[in-house]
Amino acid sequence: MDQKTTFYRRIKICHAAVVGRSFEDAQEMLRALAGILFGRQRIRVLAEREGRRLVEEREEEVKAAQAGRAPHVCAAIGELMVITADGGRINTIQPVPDERWKEDRVGVVYDAVPQPDPAAKLGEYKGAKAQTKTYVASMEKWESFGWMLWVEALRRGYEAAKQVLFLADGAKPIRELKNLHFPKAIFILDFWHVVEHLAESARAAFGEETKAAIAAREKWKQKLWNGKVEGIILDLQEQSRRLGPPLKDDPESSPRRVLYRDAFSFFPNNKDAMDYPRYRAQGWPIGSGVAESGVKQFAKRVKGTEMHWNVSHTGAEEMLALCALFNSEDGHWDRYWDRRAQGGAE
Repeated sequence: MDQKTTFYRRIKICHAAVVGRSFEDAQEMLRALAGILFGRQRIRVLAEREGRRLVEEREEEVKAAQAGRAPHVCAAIGELMVITADGGRINTIQPVPDERWKEDRVGVVYDAVPQPDPAAKLGEYKGAKAQTKTYVASMEKWESFGWMLWVEALRRGYEAAKQVLFLADGAKPIRELKNLHFPKAIFILDFWHVVEHLAESARAAFGEETKAAIAAREKWKQKLWNGKVEGIILDLQEQSRRLGPPLKDDPESSPRRVLYRDAFSFFPNNKDAMDYPRYRAQGWPIGSGVAESGVKQFAKRVKGTEMHWNVSHTGAEEMLALCALFNSEDGHWDRYWDRRAQGGAE
């Protein structure tokens, strides 16, 4: 078989390895659709080898950007750039069973068309319409992942973008990532993530799904929608004082700890990212559904109790890189293989 045929067969193998839910699926797809009779282990080796190449290229791009050599900007981002990130879970090979589920990180950069609707009622707001999405995915810690996401944003035109938003939940590592790499971006806390906090605090204050808890949750949710965050904080602090401060032996899920954490930490520390009336007036997104959808999309390929991945060198990291390349909507997959062909793929 000549080199050209071997190369294009490799593209088909990597495509099947990403699209299939498993390497067994890829094996059947290749047999039925391309007449390629490779076993699942051989398919895995070839796909992860290409994924390793992607990981190494990404590492070099990060080093170059850190040294001041920014990546080539593929296309102007348009009026609005949105950056978002979230974490999922992958079943890995570990000596201790309880430590097998590890976090994978998925970041998305996309351009969006604002859809202002300041008068929208709770639950009716649509927000900005996402356009072209590109992905970064890795098992690396948030500190390292931040550099990867930064490079992807540079490649999409971060420096020249007129308006940049960073949309996520209030997790400390993600907020630190945003502050370090995207200082000019406006941070928006996912509205429905905040609502979950309100629901937890309502249950903590008034009991599980009692009438009083439901009433408090709905009242606070409406206050949040209307931008009355200071009022929410005062209400939560009042309820926290009523229950008293957390005791030493209280578990993290205890009512006292939940209320105290929300009243004196989560809401005061994140209130600057909860100006939802302003965001609606601008037509900006207020939910991190794009990132959450990305995590679910990647999970279809890499998550499952029957899947056990190596964390480094051959396994999860490589497949995540290959999935990110394939799922990016800017033609990155085709450009990568064109470049590989021109460079004389071995």
